[in-house]
Amino acid sequence: MRRTKVIVGLLLVLMVGCGGSTPPTVAPTDENTPLRPLAEIGRGDYDGATVNVLAPVLRRSNGQVLVPALSVVGAEPTPLLDTPASAIVLGGDPLIGLTDAGATAYGVVNVRGTVQVGADGVRQIQPTSSKVLVPTSITLAALQRDSSVYQGQVVAISGTLIIKADAALLVEAVGSGGVPSATAVQIKIVQPFNDAALVAALPNTSGTIRYGEATLTGIWQGNALVVFWGE
Repeated sequence: MRRTKVIVGLLLVLMVGCGGSTPPTVAPTDENTPLRPLAEIGRGDYDGATVNVLAPVLRRSNGQVLVPALSVVGAEPTPLLDTPASAIVLGGDPLIGLTDAGATAYGVVNVRGTVQVGADGVRQIQPTSSKVLVPTSITLAALQRDSSVYQGQVVAISGTLIIKADAALLVEAVGSGGVPSATAVQIKIVQPFNDAALVAALPNTSGTIRYGEATLTGIWQGNALVVFWGE
């Protein structure tokens, strides 16, 4: 009972927010345990299953949790959750190598382990292995040149973020009104992208579009970036 209360408390606290050619940070692969999206584990029937997950992680004094994305604009990182089930408690020892931010630490981790679903529906992963991944900083030009090299890798990319409802791009350069320069490299941002604090911090507007300089960290998949956090 005490463990259940601690887990539920952890989720309630966390839901407040409810370059060049350097070799990429390679996520561990296991053909027998393919990577599963965190959201899939949150809503699917995975109790007792062995899973392989790559996701952002938050560590606080009362535990650590895997989340789909974070907002790091503000005093402390906060999770960006579609539903309470989007957050999965991560068991095991506290992770080492995360970025400290006040009372919270955050980063990206690749975890293999067993899913356990409590009577209250709270899901957690008891890890058999875990590895904190350091994002590889690259330029948009390098990504365009060697896109296949970075497929499935965790990267950090700087550029001008252009965003409106249900669409976003990261581009090398923009002209008047936030229109991408004709020859500028640009990449798509996978939707939904729901970091309202980051969007509000972008200094420029043109109609319904906001834009400004940003560095986005995420996983490069299918010629688009799945954003874990932006700053």
